[in-house]
Amino acid sequence: MTDTIYDAVCHDPSKAPALWRQRALLAIAASIVGLLAVEALAWALIGPPHAGHHRIFCTWDEAVGWRLKPSTRARHNTREYDIVENINALGLRGPETTYAKPEGTRRTLLLGDSFFEGYTVADDEVLSAVLADLKPRIDGAKHEVINGGVGGYSTDQELVWLRRYGRRFKPDATVVGFYLNDVWFNAQPRYLRGPKPFFPVRDGKLPDDPVPPEKPRPSKPIEGIHRMTAALAEVSHVYRKLRQHWWKYRFRDDGKDPTKRVAQSPSLHTRPESPEVAAAWRATELLLVALAREVSETGSRFAVLYIPARQHIEGGKNLRKKQHDALRAKLVDICRRNGLRLLDPTKALAEKSRELAGSDYVYLPRDGHWSRQGHAVAAEVIKQWLEESAAAP
Repeated sequence: MTDTIYDAVCHDPSKAPALWRQRALLAIAASIVGLLAVEALAWALIGPPHAGHHRIFCTWDEAVGWRLKPSTRARHNTREYDIVENINALGLRGPETTYAKPEGTRRTLLLGDSFFEGYTVADDEVLSAVLADLKPRIDGAKHEVINGGVGGYSTDQELVWLRRYGRRFKPDATVVGFYLNDVWFNAQPRYLRGPKPFFPVRDGKLPDDPVPPEKPRPSKPIEGIHRMTAALAEVSHVYRKLRQHWWKYRFRDDGKDPTKRVAQSPSLHTRPESPEVAAAWRATELLLVALAREVSETGSRFAVLYIPARQHIEGGKNLRKKQHDALRAKLVDICRRNGLRLLDPTKALAEKSRELAGSDYVYLPRDGHWSRQGHAVAAEVIKQWLEESAAAP
């Protein structure tokens, strides 16, 4: 009879390390064989993994942390979309333009995150292009839309981007997008993509200048690991599923660490407010007021576009809707208290969703960003405001 580890150790303790190593190697080999069997079964039942990807085409920026890489033709390919995003020489999505405004042209500047950048739709379907095609009736002038949307931006980065780049376009109207994760990251020095500027609020006041982002240090070993895991994701169902569960675990709502739950969770806005969340909302309000003030100083009109999450529009649990309603109510209070114009496409998006009745979507079901239908609805809401505000005395 083969000795157990216990018997071996009793008779000859020197054999214990070798036996433990044998058992460990056998366990690792069995795990690998099991994973390969599961992978083979997945290939047999599902076929090869979708060889798509969503890449981030950004470059380091000492003021805002990152911005779109100038003069780039970027392809985004997933199960839900396969599009090319053209980034012009100024690092903006859209056709080539200049800071100097052509005579007789009205300009609208869009400041926002990935919803405004619109990397899930084609160049002619993104919000800025659709809005330009709608040709708002404003004194018969030519209308140009500048898309300042960059994935991952929060309100503080939009303020810094406006100061550094946006003012130079001399916009006649400026619209800033607001999404639920802006609140938390307005009080943080980092986002998932890396370091970012932030304005530490002291004594209820926003400092004149932000704490600049710390430049990340490139690491060749880390870059090599990223390339390897990206290649593995192209061929392995098992790896993709494990990675998906890891991200869910990493950002689970454990009720302890607000960093893990506040960014994407509307539930924080219906719970008793923690000091961290209260501070993030104070920073958000001050940043929106600062944006409005800087925009008005240039003679530009200003509005905030609320971007509801997909769950708020396309069904889901009643609790989720209440949570999003609570988030929206906080933003409404901020805008009302400070005299800011709030554009709310919630009703229009919901009506469009019901009209489509499953034949198409206003939000991509898996990705969660607007589809071309969602961009078209948001463009119509902004167009109406542009025409109304231009006509107002």
